[in-house]
Amino acid sequence: MAKQKKKKKNTVKCVQIQDGSLLSKSEWIEIHEEAYYRAMKRLQDEKNSEKVMKHEKEKWYANLLFVLNLLFLPWKETRFMKLKNHVYDNILVMVVSLVLEVAGIFLWLSGLIGSIILIITLIVGGFVPIVLEGLLVCFLIWVMGSCFSICGKEFGKEQDSNRIYAYSSCIIALAGCIISLIALLQTGVR
Repeated sequence: MAKQKKKKKNTVKCVQIQDGSLLSKSEWIEIHEEAYYRAMKRLQDEKNSEKVMKHEKEKWYANLLFVLNLLFLPWKETRFMKLKNHVYDNILVMVVSLVLEVAGIFLWLSGLIGSIILIITLIVGGFVPIVLEGLLVCFLIWVMGSCFSICGKEFGKEQDSNRIYAYSSCIIALAGCIISLIALLQTGVR
């Protein structure tokens, strides 16, 4: 009798599923654990996405109030001037991201319009190697414009002061070099 009880304890009970296959209790528990884990993960992801959407709405509202405060009451410091960093971080981020986005949109449009014009020229005028070179340059300008625009949008979300200052100094130095080069070329042409 004691041996029979021991055998009953050692035997693994199986659960029959609808398709007729048998699963042991441990496999059945593992399936339930996996389903529970996935359900909890999905609920956590939904909760996080709701928080992010709420934060984005608040950020838009806070940015609008920041600009209005900056335009009409610059001497009065409010809580909107300190979103997460100091005011100077926010202004620097806004200026650099705006410069990047405007430059990116300008380059993107130039590359797109230039590519369309050169493709039409290639179709109408036939095969010309210079047109193909121009098409390659326009395509590169087009891609660079897209990259600049995307970088400007992403830089607008930056919160780390070290990265803000490093990136901003590089962009401002690059803009200064371009402006001085244009000024030199204009004085040399006259």
